[in-house]
Amino acid sequence: MKNLRAIVAAFAFLIMIIVPAKGVNLLPTPVSCRETKGVFPIGTVLTYEAPDSVAGRIERVMSRMFSPLKIQRIARNADLRIEMDDKLADGYNLSVGKKGIKLAAGTYAGVVNGVATLRQLLPADLTEQTNGGAKIPGVEIKDRPAHGWRGLMLDCARHFFTVDELHRVLDLMALYKLNTFHWHLVDDQGWRAEILRYPELTQKGAWRKYDGIDRRCLELAARDNNPDMLLPADRLRVTEQGDTLYGGYYTQQEMRDMVKYAADRGITIVPEIDVPGHSRTLTAVMPELSCEGRSSASVCPGNDSTLTVIQNIFSELFDIFPSKYVHIGGDEVDKRVWRQCHRCKARAVAENLPSTDRLQAWFIRQMESYFKANGRTLIGWDEIIADGLGEGNAIMWWRGDHTDVIPRATAAGMSTVCTDFDCLYLNFDNNDRFVDKILNLSDRLGRLAPQERRALLGVQANLWSEYVPTFRSACHQIFPRLFAVAEVAWTDPTAPQRLTRKEFDTRADAHYALLDAMGATYALPEITGVESENIFVGKTEVAPKMRGNHGTLRYTLDGTIPDPSSPLFTEPIEVTDTLSMTFASFRPENTRSEIRHARYIPVAGYSPATEAANEPGLRLYRYRNGEIGCVADIDRQPCVGDTVVAQPCMPGYAEDRCYIWRGYIDVPADGIYTFTLSSDAGSTLDIDGKRVVNNDWVHVTQRRRGQAALARGLHPVEIRYFVWRDASGSFDFEVNPPVSFRH
Repeated sequence: MKNLRAIVAAFAFLIMIIVPAKGVNLLPTPVSCRETKGVFPIGTVLTYEAPDSVAGRIERVMSRMFSPLKIQRIARNADLRIEMDDKLADGYNLSVGKKGIKLAAGTYAGVVNGVATLRQLLPADLTEQTNGGAKIPGVEIKDRPAHGWRGLMLDCARHFFTVDELHRVLDLMALYKLNTFHWHLVDDQGWRAEILRYPELTQKGAWRKYDGIDRRCLELAARDNNPDMLLPADRLRVTEQGDTLYGGYYTQQEMRDMVKYAADRGITIVPEIDVPGHSRTLTAVMPELSCEGRSSASVCPGNDSTLTVIQNIFSELFDIFPSKYVHIGGDEVDKRVWRQCHRCKARAVAENLPSTDRLQAWFIRQMESYFKANGRTLIGWDEIIADGLGEGNAIMWWRGDHTDVIPRATAAGMSTVCTDFDCLYLNFDNNDRFVDKILNLSDRLGRLAPQERRALLGVQANLWSEYVPTFRSACHQIFPRLFAVAEVAWTDPTAPQRLTRKEFDTRADAHYALLDAMGATYALPEITGVESENIFVGKTEVAPKMRGNHGTLRYTLDGTIPDPSSPLFTEPIEVTDTLSMTFASFRPENTRSEIRHARYIPVAGYSPATEAANEPGLRLYRYRNGEIGCVADIDRQPCVGDTVVAQPCMPGYAEDRCYIWRGYIDVPADGIYTFTLSSDAGSTLDIDGKRVVNNDWVHVTQRRRGQAALARGLHPVEIRYFVWRDASGSFDFEVNPPVSFRH
């Protein structure tokens, strides 16, 4: 009988998982959610009762998250009853019925997670609620996080965000149950953290004349008539000499206040000072810390004062930020200057190092000892996996193509955070494929060995702000991708039930309205079905598409950018001659999301096929990477091997990241074929000796498309791809309709 009761209970729990509540759209997906018949009405006041240990803090959170509802604590018979249950840890149980709302959690962070779910159950816009005007659906939810680190990094060095804007970021993180804010405070472009011992770091390093990224932002603002790309006026100042400077910094009091604000929302702030690389601002202000006595990308580890100054800087951060982990950067260090520095050479000899390149490992180990002596744990980008650190440290696995990172870190007794730049760097184009990659990350994490999963702290998305100068542009890059990040970070990657893309789109549609109510913008789903150049034979249809139902499409025919008064695109248009169109998607409040320029170009016919060898696959040639800068230089390097592969894709990890694929594409029918190359850095595609996609030169991950009119049969193809300098990169090849490959 006991076993039978256990089986029945387990079956009931599975039903709750497999049959989610149909009337609610929660992100991330709860472990179990069952809709009940009862609903609970709310008015303009939401009363709550809670233990003293959580009451004041959670009231501050709810007052902001549930605004403009008034939140009031009462002794009994409250709308919301909060109870503590140690067994639930950071998880929570939430029930809503006719008699009220009950929330149980094991920690304060669990209470915040439950309150976030409650907010998602409420109507998106609460500004016009009257007594009994809104009803919370009846639900029984049991929920807990799969990962302890659910993070978002914001780069405040390239472009500066105000404290108020950061508060709004933290509010949004809490709403989607993210609990770690990685604060990138320093980089080549700016120093944002006040250091009392070295006030010149912010006096000089927090302000700059317009640089290349600033000018590019202004160019994009003018080109696209997009005010979100303008540098905010409150971040500009004019010197006595008439120079306009851009910048800003955070005082130590502001940083302490940020720590408290985040803690109220169950969020830990992990600060980052990036050394020994990314140090142009530091060495510009303190040139004595560089090898050459002037601004440099890397500090001089041969100089005794370098270590002293950097430890003093971290000492002040330790006093401000109570987080266990403190981030040291350690990535993309340019070591070439060390090879010419007499102090670095002397340091390498004194420390018995094989070369000055190993000074990074020596430097990071010195900082590791300093961190441990101050009760902190060092965390850095995954390059530090090679620095010989001891157990207990942590790395951020950002170079996702370096598949050996997690096994090496686990074997060394280190923890990892997955922050793969190929799918978790939110500064890249916000498109549908990117969302798919994030959601598919669960499959990769689920395939980790058990000991590697135990060493995985969690998942984090990063927003680098080179071309993100405003809060609105930041939100446009963050959403809806943060929905997917929250889903992957919260849910168990080994669970059988996984959120499908269709389900994700349905929930995202519901959450756009919530973002509207909270004053946060977002990118609408990508405009698909049109390319920048669309070729056709005879005639074609203009038929752009967009996932979901939250936005509208408008267009122009005169080259201007559509505005809210431009015609709506409602049905396909037949085209028989050259035509130029510009499409734009608009949110409900008529702000623009995406612009897509499209030309329709008739061609005489399909490129004829050829006869060729008929073995399946392509031949892949690998070349030694000599820090080349364009695809034409690939086969000027030594060839280190070749093999046959089924299709063009990133091979397994190798130091030499220069590739050429040669062979033929086997086209199944006459038609227009669309090819996509996404790469970091350069890539190109040639078919029948003609350039179809040009994604060349050194750049971060970007996507380029091209079309070819191809007759049925075989067509010669050559694809080139290289990575620049750091032997890490990303490469994706797509073709629609599908083709096969021969050689």
